[in-house]
Amino acid sequence: MHQYTSYIFASGYLALLLSVLVGVVSFLAPFWIRNGQHGYGEGLWARCNPTLTDCVWLNDDKFFSIPDWLKACQGLFASGVTILLVIYMTATCHVCCRCGREWQHLMATVIGCLIIVGFTLLSVSLLVFGIMNSRERNVTIDIYLPTDSKFDWAYYAAIASSGCSLVAATLFICEGNRAPLYHVGLDRKSTLTTDICLTKIVST
Repeated sequence: MHQYTSYIFASGYLALLLSVLVGVVSFLAPFWIRNGQHGYGEGLWARCNPTLTDCVWLNDDKFFSIPDWLKACQGLFASGVTILLVIYMTATCHVCCRCGREWQHLMATVIGCLIIVGFTLLSVSLLVFGIMNSRERNVTIDIYLPTDSKFDWAYYAAIASSGCSLVAATLFICEGNRAPLYHVGLDRKSTLTTDICLTKIVST
């Protein structure tokens, strides 16, 4: 990373990277729900057997008529992951290409605010998916009921992705609030040093 990158900014950057990676994996994985009787897994886009050798797309009208709330979850989660990915690429460009530290506080604040937008989309999608599946399909979180449908690892990975994005947003916003004071302190120190030097020159 750039020599001017602070530990807070670097930590937020790594949390954002983790959020993007886990979010993409959970977005593609057909294991948000596990059916205990038939053993198939179901995600946002497909329903597959455990070995992924037999899959059908949920959006295929020949097989399924998916409810509107699931379409909303698909759109919200896809938008959230896309926003986080774009923000990550922007943060990478900022880390690798910037020439100094003078814009770090502004960029950190903007990045943090945009991550909150992505976090909100992911959270709403996960909340709707969990509530509606619990109500309409009796999906549970009890892993000790083998005959019932339960939320599977990809759903919990998506929750972890959302949590990482919130951590990243908090760190970036903290960096944005910290940096201006840091720079002001540098400016005051530099001004004080200059004044002392001028005073010595004049006195001699």
